Amino acid sequence: IRSTRSITDISSIAFKISSLFNKYGEFSLGLGQSYRINNQDQDVLIKGYNYRNLSNIVGKAIYKDKSSFFASYSFQLNQVNYVNDVNEVSIGFDYKKIKLVGNYILMRRNFQNENKREQINLLSSLKISNKWIGNFSATKNFISGKVISKKIELIRNGCCTDFSIYAIENNPENFNKAERSYGVNFSFKNL
Repeated sequence: IRSTRSITDISSIAFKISSLFNKYGEFSLGLGQSYRINNQDQDVLIKGYNYRNLSNIVGKAIYKDKSSFFASYSFQLNQVNYVNDVNEVSIGFDYKKIKLVGNYILMRRNFQNENKREQINLLSSLKISNKWIGNFSATKNFISGKVISKKIELIRNGCCTDFSIYAIENNPENFNKAERSYGVNFSFKNL
C-alpha cells in the first residue's frame, strides 16, 4: 500500500501485487485511486476527478514468460458507475531476430473524452545483421477506418555512429490528404 502527496495536493492510494514467479513466468497486478485534497484551480486541468474529488480507479495486469512473450491489460473504471471507460491490451513477442508488438486501445465517450476512440498500433522489427535493423509500424483508427500513420525505417547501429533512413505517412482525422515525409538521421555516440 502506498500513499503520496505532491505539489498539486493529490493524495493517492495504490495497491500492487508484484512479481509472482512460477515456472511459467512473472505476473503482476496493480490497482489505484487518488483523492484530491485541494480543489483550487491549477495551471493545467487535471482530468479524471469527480465532484467528490475522487479519481477513476485504474489498474494494470502484466504477464511475462521466461523467454520471449509478454502481455498486459490496463483499465480505467469510472469511479461513479464503475463503467470500464478505458481498456488497453498490449502483446509482444521477441524471439531472436524478430520482434512483434501490438497494442489495442478503446476509450469510450464520456465527460473526459468527447469522442470514442478505438485504435490499434502495430510494430515489427527485424534484425538483419549485428548492425542493421528494419522497423515497420502502423496505427489504425477503427472508428473512421483510416490508417493514421505508417513508418518504415532502416537503422544501422555502429560502435561510434548511428544511421537511419525512414519514410513516414501521417493521415490524421482532420486531414483530407495524407502527409508524407522522408528523412535521414546520422548521429555520433560516445563523444
